[in-house]
Amino acid sequence: MEYTKLRERDLAFFRGLLGDEYVMTGDEAIAKYSRDETDGVSFPPDVVLKPADTAQISAIMKYCNENKIPVS
Repeated sequence: MEYTKLRERDLAFFRGLLGDEYVMTGDEAIAKYSRDETDGVSFPPDVVLKPADTAQISAIMKYCNENKIPVS
């Protein structure tokens, strides 16, 4: 399956759904969410989303599936 890169219109959708403060693209937020407890391994995301409820999670997953945006 081919995936697409995150675009500005995708970020606009997420901001409209969650609000600006819950869509993080800054270096500090990306660094914070780019690793787990595994030593020396980092996988920086393009964006960090902070949904408030299952309806928002469902909308995010539906949008990403329809637009072939990978989620991890």
